[in-house]
Amino acid sequence: MTLSSDAKLFRMQLVQLMARANVSMGSIFAVIDLLEGWAGQSGGTERQMGNYWEIHHQLWTDHLKEFVRTGMFPEFGIMVDGTPTFASAEAFKLRAVTKEWEIVEILLRVSLLAKGPNAEGLAANVEDVMEEFGLPIGNLRTAMKDRAATNQAALNLLYAKHDVNPFAADCLAHTNSHVPAKNITPEYAQPQKQWNKAIMHGGNCPLQFREIFGEMPKKARGVRFYVEWEQGVQLHKVGLSRLNAEVVQPCIEKKWAEKSNKKFALAAAKPEVMGRAIVQNCAASAAGREFCYATYVPSVPASLVLVLSLFLSIFLSPYISDFRLFPFRPCQAPPGRQWVHGGHHICNAR
Repeated sequence: MTLSSDAKLFRMQLVQLMARANVSMGSIFAVIDLLEGWAGQSGGTERQMGNYWEIHHQLWTDHLKEFVRTGMFPEFGIMVDGTPTFASAEAFKLRAVTKEWEIVEILLRVSLLAKGPNAEGLAANVEDVMEEFGLPIGNLRTAMKDRAATNQAALNLLYAKHDVNPFAADCLAHTNSHVPAKNITPEYAQPQKQWNKAIMHGGNCPLQFREIFGEMPKKARGVRFYVEWEQGVQLHKVGLSRLNAEVVQPCIEKKWAEKSNKKFALAAAKPEVMGRAIVQNCAASAAGREFCYATYVPSVPASLVLVLSLFLSIFLSPYISDFRLFPFRPCQAPPGRQWVHGGHHICNAR
């Protein structure tokens, strides 16, 4: 069946939505019914949507090359970082000042790696990206990187080879993520730490949780506070006392993650610990939501959209009932539905 022009436009706009919001295909399809209902069009299957990515990628690459050539001042900064697990990808972002004196950050490439990277390989990748987009390394003024030794070594090789000495900045995302860690107060941290150990590597303990509560347990791991908060919300929802009685104790009896669960139970047996942990868990969940909203959900201009993957947890969490801060609302405006943020029309899917 031949698609109408409106259907093709809608699917192309969905691809652009994913790219601008930095969300996966799975995140979009988690709310596809909502988007299709607003637009009155079908997004098709994930495979069918994939056909539009090649078109978007080429158009966007051409746009970025033109921006580098005519839309920014020559001096620039770079940000490089890789995936923390299996080192399977490396991202390269450009930080520049436009001719309108606006600071912008643009993702130029995500390189998929055949194996764990070394300094020489990452340095070559950075050079390749700069060459593709016409960025003279002599104009490099600052480099932000993860504190990982491999990334720093790669930049050191570039500095020595090209005789440049840009300002080296540490990863601000990591630094910001440490700020709300103070919300994880000592008494709450005791059971939370042992619960994480009990479920981190799968096994029967997470399945016991799912049998009781109807969902898999959230794991708080990695460097982002968002995952700590998300787990805290879930634990507040189910209740630490009920978690102990209906999941931890049965797991101890069946010798599932026995060591970690016994430490959880030991903390739970102390009223002065468990009482404070429950209160601190509640406070961290409430205050953390505001921090996640302020830092992970951007104050989006007309060209961007809310990160839908975070929307699913931050705004649709059973713990959250106050939607007054949600910035988008559907509206009717011919010739179709739109997303509106602060009066800006975000997406017009005809």
